[in-house]
Amino acid sequence: MLGMVTKERVLEELKRVKAPDGRGDIVSLGLVSEIVINAGKVYFSLYASP
Repeated sequence: MLGMVTKERVLEELKRVKAPDGRGDIVSLGLVSEIVINAGKVYFSLYASP
């Protein structure tokens, strides 16, 4: 069993996603917010500059 999904675990996984400019990950650069876990599904907001 993989265990429960938590906001902390989601953030750790999202840290593996590199930012578009290649200068870090989307979490460290503050591009991820509003993480919601509901009925086994994960939702989050991702900020992007124009």
